[in-house]
Amino acid sequence: MLVLSRKKAALFLILVILLFGVSIFFSWPRCSELQEIPASVEVRTVPGRAFLGFNTDTDSLKFGGVSPNAEVVRSMNVQYPFDAKVRLVADGTLAPWLSINPATFQLAAQEPQQVTFRLLVPQDVYDGNYTGTVRICFQKK
Repeated sequence: MLVLSRKKAALFLILVILLFGVSIFFSWPRCSELQEIPASVEVRTVPGRAFLGFNTDTDSLKFGGVSPNAEVVRSMNVQYPFDAKVRLVADGTLAPWLSINPATFQLAAQEPQQVTFRLLVPQDVYDGNYTGTVRICFQKK
């Protein structure tokens, strides 16, 4: 009897997870176009001083090299050939430190919108390379 109730509980849990996944899938906004931009930062502790390494490449969102507890700001212009609702989302190991402003906005065709990316590196983070992706979802009107 106990085994049967465990099987029922497991099946119920699987069903709930499946229903949740399907509801997320169908409620997630469809993108007319999705652009992915790689993002990265190198965190390095240098005893006795702050570390700052610049990276001005424009092929991705590179924040360069920084010490723990640093703040780095980058910006870019987002543009699209059609009127669209635009949504930006970050993921990866640096995503919890990254704020995007504005993260959602309406965009007129061919009109640029400046977006600011503010990276706040925690004080207690280990040295290393942290990466992620910024996804730009364009929903054409």
